[in-house]
Amino acid sequence: MNRLLSTLIALLLVFGLGGSALAQNSLRAAAVVNDEVISVLDVILRLRMAIVSSGLEDTPEARDRLTTPVLRSLIDERLQLQEAQRLDIAVTEEEIEGGLERLAQQNRMTREQFLLSLRERGILEEAIRNQLRAQLSWREVITRRLAPQVDITLEEIEETVARIAADASEPRVRVAEIFIAFDNPSQENEARVTAGRLLDELQNGAPFQPVAQQFSQSATASVGGDMGWLTVQELPSELAEVVGRMQPGSLAGPIRAIGGYYIVALIDRRAAENIEDRIQLAEFIVPASDEDELQVATAEAARLAESVQSCAQANSLAQQYGGAGTQSSQPFSTLSAEVRDAVSGLGIGQPSAPLAVEGGAAVYTVCLREGGRIDRQAIESDLRAERVELLARRYMRDLRRDSNVEIRL
Repeated sequence: MNRLLSTLIALLLVFGLGGSALAQNSLRAAAVVNDEVISVLDVILRLRMAIVSSGLEDTPEARDRLTTPVLRSLIDERLQLQEAQRLDIAVTEEEIEGGLERLAQQNRMTREQFLLSLRERGILEEAIRNQLRAQLSWREVITRRLAPQVDITLEEIEETVARIAADASEPRVRVAEIFIAFDNPSQENEARVTAGRLLDELQNGAPFQPVAQQFSQSATASVGGDMGWLTVQELPSELAEVVGRMQPGSLAGPIRAIGGYYIVALIDRRAAENIEDRIQLAEFIVPASDEDELQVATAEAARLAESVQSCAQANSLAQQYGGAGTQSSQPFSTLSAEVRDAVSGLGIGQPSAPLAVEGGAAVYTVCLREGGRIDRQAIESDLRAERVELLARRYMRDLRRDSNVEIRL
């Protein structure tokens, strides 16, 4: 299968699709999912998008390693779309357009610039639209079917508060994950091989975040696998011992766990910290690509900041210009020295002076300050997200188990 697809991809990229026997061959079935066909062309287009989006070099070896996980992702997406259709859940064109706009903003481009950039790199707009349709449909399935099943009790919140307080003196690690799932013993070897192939790509220089976004089957995939700052004890037990021995910047895997294999990257370590003041900021960035543009962007950011009186206004500017918008609450000490100095004397709703950052001039607006206490609302949100992710994994396992999937290559 992999050798055939690699050959087809190379030929298609060189000669195009128009009217050839190769084009006809590309329309044959790579897999059939409950009587719906995934064509060789579908796999080729998604593989091309995965390679480009993950920052990989487009080589026969990379295609060979990634064809199987790409095909598995397409099969899962088809199952998710079929389940959404069964539940009468339909994603509108407006929602897909909104997804394209968000992707363009993340890449600091207009929609037209973003789509042109995709075409120049051999990625058809339809390929990314199909991926967005599947992602948005599955998100709506989870929201309607699974989220209402989750009830976080006050006892659970207080138990977590007590654990956090007890662990306050423990050092922290920041870990990123890629999780490749399997549903039964017959699939385990494929999951292990897939994880191994992805690890090879990462060790050969592929950036972790986009690879996680494309291939990880964990809820953290949307943020590039970043699990945030945790104590080692808060990690899944299979990871704790491995991460405890790792150095910042290193990779480990494949690590077997219940239901799948992990690849982990240790981003950083930091010493223990007391429970301390926390702050929540909203960021917007006026883009600039060089020093001359940065001067103009700084002046424009200062002008825009004059009208900002709330984080809602800052979020609106983030959607228009770029930036993260409202970020998660974080300890004040984890901010960079420049950002700490810029926001230290500001009240709620007040914006900072512009700061030069990678990609432009940033303004930070204070949304919330918490004085040395644990955020129980954030704890409840995290517990809910963990519980929903577990239910979503089980849901996908059941869909795979009950489906009729035939791989024809």
